[in-house]
Amino acid sequence: MARRFNHSRRWASFSRVVRYVHILYVVAKRAAKVRDYRKFTGMRILIVSDIHSNYVALETVLAVAGSVDQIWNLGDTIGYGPRPNECVAAVKQAQVLIAGNHDLASLGRVNLSDFNPDARTANIWNGEQLTAEHRTLLEGLPPRHDIDERFLAVHASPREPIWEYLLTQEQA
Repeated sequence: MARRFNHSRRWASFSRVVRYVHILYVVAKRAAKVRDYRKFTGMRILIVSDIHSNYVALETVLAVAGSVDQIWNLGDTIGYGPRPNECVAAVKQAQVLIAGNHDLASLGRVNLSDFNPDARTANIWNGEQLTAEHRTLLEGLPPRHDIDERFLAVHASPREPIWEYLLTQEQA
C-alpha cells in the first residue's frame, strides 16, 4: 500500500526550520555588533593566521576583506604550502606580525621532531625556498605583541605563545 505524503506536516516542519534559522541569524547579527572591535578603536582590523604558504587563499582573504586600517598576522605565515616568499611579502607590512611554530620550524629554530612527517618535510622545504630578506624578517619576529593594556596577540596562548594548542573552552 502506497503511503500518502502529508504536505501540511512537511510545511509546518519547514516553517519551524526557517523560524529557527531566522532566530539564529538575528542572534549572530546582534553578537557581531556587540563584539565589533571598531567600538573600541574606530578601526577596521583584519586578523590573519595560519596562512601556511597558501598564497591563493591569502590573496582571496585580502580581496574579500577590502579596505582595512590594520592587518594583524598571528603567525604561521609559512609552512605546508608552495609559496612562502609571496606570503611573507604580502604580510610584511602588517602592523602586528608575530612568529608561529611553523615559521620557526622552517627556520630551524624549533625541533622538527615535534611535527608529523608531512609537516616536517614541508617546513624544511619552505625554509629552503626563503629569500635572504624574508628569512631575516621571519627570524626577527617576536613570539608575542602587546597591543595595549586590553589586547595581547600570540600565535598559541599567553602562557606558551608559540606552541600551546587550546583544545577546549576551559583552556581558553
